[in-house]
Amino acid sequence: MPHDCLADFLEELHRSGQLLRVAAEVDSQLEVAAITHRVAQQRGPALLFERVRGRAWPVVTNLLGSESRVALALRVDALEQAADRVEHWLAGPEPRNWLERIKHNTAGADKFAPRVLKQAACQQIVKLGRDVDLGQLPVLRCWPLEPNAAITCGRVCWRDPLTQQLMLETLPVEILAANLVAIAWQGEAALAAALAAAAAQATLLPIAVVLGGDPLYGLLTTRWPPQWCRFQLAALLRTRPVDVVRCRTQPLDVPADVDVVLEGYLDPAAAAPAGHAPLAGPGGYYQQAAARHEMLVTAVTNRSNPVVPALVLGAGWHEGVAIDLALLALLRPLIVQAVPEIVDYHAPSSAGWNPTLVVAIRKRHPGQARQAAAALWGLHVTAMTRLIIVVDEGVDVRDMGQVLLAVGTLAGAQRDVWVHSGPASFADHASESAGLGTHLAIDATAKLPGEQARAWPPRVLEDHATRQLINQRWQEYGLPGAITV
Repeated sequence: MPHDCLADFLEELHRSGQLLRVAAEVDSQLEVAAITHRVAQQRGPALLFERVRGRAWPVVTNLLGSESRVALALRVDALEQAADRVEHWLAGPEPRNWLERIKHNTAGADKFAPRVLKQAACQQIVKLGRDVDLGQLPVLRCWPLEPNAAITCGRVCWRDPLTQQLMLETLPVEILAANLVAIAWQGEAALAAALAAAAAQATLLPIAVVLGGDPLYGLLTTRWPPQWCRFQLAALLRTRPVDVVRCRTQPLDVPADVDVVLEGYLDPAAAAPAGHAPLAGPGGYYQQAAARHEMLVTAVTNRSNPVVPALVLGAGWHEGVAIDLALLALLRPLIVQAVPEIVDYHAPSSAGWNPTLVVAIRKRHPGQARQAAAALWGLHVTAMTRLIIVVDEGVDVRDMGQVLLAVGTLAGAQRDVWVHSGPASFADHASESAGLGTHLAIDATAKLPGEQARAWPPRVLEDHATRQLINQRWQEYGLPGAITV
């Protein structure tokens, strides 16, 4: 069964030894983030800071900072099980039609549509108008050059004015004043289109920022195809619809199981200056938003005992990297369906955000490595990958020694290295322009006839019978270790 609320998930993490409660008083200005960053580098547990100085509510960080915690959020023993679930949806004529209905949000997907409740725990306490004081939220300022505290783990909800589809995206939200925030985004087309539609109609755009709730919401990032409704996707991943409740001051529905809701609206005519306040990016550098819009907060509602999650980005390993790598594993069926010659792939965590992707293919014809790389860049899931290394099947994509050996011995600099121009993440500070960049590919596969002038030599491989003999007799040789290859 899915987790009914964030508190349930935290209790489960505590029972499994994956949550550390910090009873000492800590400061939301830099201190919490510094502690989290140090623990995350060691692949440590989730952290529940019970006493945040000057704040009434606790903060949890590094919540999905490991593959095991992501699996727990999905209620599976291993991510492969969740990937199998995705594959089941994609396989066969009826599931495919089912998925198509979901993607287009038609009546056939009614049983996966959000269920509207009349009341919910996220509205146990309601503050309206002048009672709203965002300064009381335990929101973090993570790094020294960030001028303001920011909600880094908030889900922004709005309704598309054209399709009426309920939208949900993870976007940073900067606290500006007691009842004012700035929503920063990196070119998300859906929100930009909604603002444009509201501007054309000279209306305000109702919007909400939700905190907490089912940890599975943290996986609903831009990795997923944009046409897939996030609420229906969550219903599929958790095997039941998402319950929603109507906001108190806005004509908008939000997930009922969340801990805190900031209700308000965006005025399309009141854009905040882009790039005004840098925030820490996922690759370890500060970045400025492509666009920022001020949201006037009309109400704050919350559970009686809320917990506020925070995402601490930075260099090296952090929760964002764990989520991104988990999504690549979850989306394996979609990737393999689009590029069927793929045998295996791996994204080294040391490569950071929009990582290097090492891809092993079953090569059958000349130029197939280029074909596979082009197909991956044409797929939404992997469109912004900075470096793709293509190797032959049989090369362990998780062993960088084997991968670098393939690059060093099989790739010719002029023939097998090429540049691709395409979309780039706004977080990619090395891109040539906002939203557009160049990506690199290396063909580290053995060359077939037609790919080079002379015949490719055979690989040096051990005789199978001899290998088996050595494995069986290893102990007789008196050599260290019990080596089986």
